[in-house]
Amino acid sequence: MVKKIFHFTVLAVYTGMSINKKEFIANLDSVLELFRQFKERMIRNNTGVDHTFIRNFDEIIHNYQIIREEIPEELVSKFGMPIQVMALQLIEQLRKELEWQQRDNQKQKMKQSIDDLLKNPSISEPEINALLDKRIEIMKKDTAC
Repeated sequence: MVKKIFHFTVLAVYTGMSINKKEFIANLDSVLELFRQFKERMIRNNTGVDHTFIRNFDEIIHNYQIIREEIPEELVSKFGMPIQVMALQLIEQLRKELEWQQRDNQKQKMKQSIDDLLKNPSISEPEINALLDKRIEIMKKDTAC
């Protein structure tokens, strides 16, 4: 799961302590890695994401990789904490979105499996009813979210 990958300096953000450049860069690396995973899932799941968005995103990652070691310490000390707070919020939003997409994909696969089983002409009426009940249950969960 994504939560295990990213280790932010949460203590520094919530206690008002300053953050050093190494932690700052590590946290930005984590944000960009999560963005990259999010982008790949959107492409893989064919979500209809705009190709311009993907190109722009790839350019942001590329540009960050070029300048990441040259970020001035003064900039980190002055703006590091607000950026870290925004990064934490963004990571949480993306994490929730990725988890939602994962659950949605699982539901779609389950519905498709049920549909495939229903196409079998040799299943009994009680089996058909059980499958339809299961499908309705999945659909109700979709509308409840």
